[in-house]
Amino acid sequence: MFTAGHLRLVDPAGPPVERVDQTRDLGVATAAWGTAGWSPASDAILVATQLPPGELGSIERAQWIRLDATRQAVERFPSLPASLRLLADGHAMWVEHDLLWRAPFDGPAGLNGRASTVSDEPAVEARFARDGSALYLSSSGLRLRSANGAIRPVPWPLQYQVRAAPRPVLIRGARVIDGRGSPLSEPRDVLVRNGRIARVAPSGSIDASGIRVLDGAGEYLVPGLIDLHAHIWDDASLLSWLHNGVTTVRDIASQRVKTADLRNIVEAGGREGPRIVYAGAMFHHGGGYSTLGNQMVSDAGDIARGVAINAGMGAAYTKERGFQGWERAATVVREAHRYGMPVSGHCGHILAVVAAGIDGAEHVLDCFRDRGTMRGDYVALARASGEWIVPTAALRLSMVRVMDDPALLQADDVAPFLQPQYRPVYGTDAAAQRGRPALLAAVQRLEAGVRRYHDAGVLVAAGTDSPFPLGVQHELEALVESGFSPAEALVAATGAAARVLNAPEIGTIAPGQWADLLLLSANPLDDIRHVRRIHEVIQGGRVIDRERLRRDGVR
Repeated sequence: MFTAGHLRLVDPAGPPVERVDQTRDLGVATAAWGTAGWSPASDAILVATQLPPGELGSIERAQWIRLDATRQAVERFPSLPASLRLLADGHAMWVEHDLLWRAPFDGPAGLNGRASTVSDEPAVEARFARDGSALYLSSSGLRLRSANGAIRPVPWPLQYQVRAAPRPVLIRGARVIDGRGSPLSEPRDVLVRNGRIARVAPSGSIDASGIRVLDGAGEYLVPGLIDLHAHIWDDASLLSWLHNGVTTVRDIASQRVKTADLRNIVEAGGREGPRIVYAGAMFHHGGGYSTLGNQMVSDAGDIARGVAINAGMGAAYTKERGFQGWERAATVVREAHRYGMPVSGHCGHILAVVAAGIDGAEHVLDCFRDRGTMRGDYVALARASGEWIVPTAALRLSMVRVMDDPALLQADDVAPFLQPQYRPVYGTDAAAQRGRPALLAAVQRLEAGVRRYHDAGVLVAAGTDSPFPLGVQHELEALVESGFSPAEALVAATGAAARVLNAPEIGTIAPGQWADLLLLSANPLDDIRHVRRIHEVIQGGRVIDRERLRRDGVR
């Protein structure tokens, strides 16, 4: 097992292990492939020993670690292997550049002959048997390659049915904020059937016979919120988003297979969660091996295979993380567009990718050479090209909010959902407070940049890049601090966000739209912080049991 940067051995014939100190420490090691590469005699483990900083996933060298903790370097090793496995016939198989490779492999010497591909089919997430059989993910789903070279499909992704339509619901007498920026309505009845908004009419005009009624008198109905910059590293965050009114998230990049499964499970009604708009792996350029959420590309072939795999898993768009090699970056944009997928970039204002037609940019802060000044030509470029911007202010602003109000960590909409691994990020002690001025200055620089984009008419939409349970609420606060009116900020997290997603059936309140709705007990147009005052969350016409979500949270 790998833990805390060390390789540890568990004796399968020994007593049950409950603590790490009950295992044998074989020393510092880096797990490069997720599973260990055992020697044919099962007396040593092959591991990568260094991942150079700045080269995500790059392998510098490898070595054998024997069970007595002695080590021996491997002389010749594949440059960028993933999922490497030693076979019974003296060969090794691995994934590199999204292809299956095979070569003779001789213990300490390592590669002992020419490596060659075994198929032209795209391949990632491979698992190999000792006889050379391979189970891998390709652009058409799971594939099984037998040792004799025969390839057959494995039925995955699985077919499933979406959940049954919920009972009709009538929201009686709420004032509507429609997500388009229209003025606040007079009290309205909103009828929901089959998960969609069927009618919007003056209060009291819709017959409620046989229909569940939610009393909205004195309350405010807004579209469900959308977070355009999320990373679903685990499924615990799904409850947090839904409880706090986020009915749709755009997963920027996470564990490619697991997130696709979560999307399908939520759609099928297997668990609660927001709608998941899925990207697959995000693209990096240059050296390195591809990991669960990162697609390393070096040429047009890598790009074509990576985009095809993402598309085959149902990705709705593509994210580029780095732009080393502008021609490759532009090729990613063109290839994704060929599949009908929009593309956004981490600080995606590089002229080459803008000229290639990149659709949007993630982040506003620290995207410029001096980390503080956003030049006017960046704003003009975004406006002229039609790029949209997702600021991600909440990443830092939530830290500031917790420092200023430590009781926030115990709030009912935070404490049940803030995962243990993230709690240290939101410190309130003296050491954390010493970092507050720098954090606040960073937020203020970001807000100044957002103000320039907004004043120029660039589409700005809400996304957080934050694990904090109130990330979207804090993102809206940052937009208001950047010069948005509360109504404009709400549009950024609803109607405008739906435009970014090319999802015209969500984000607004009108007949025919999906009934993703929040019933608020206070007017967010008076104070944007009132988006926390949630009385009911409705997703796809289902009234969500928020109390149960709190019980099921991480606390």
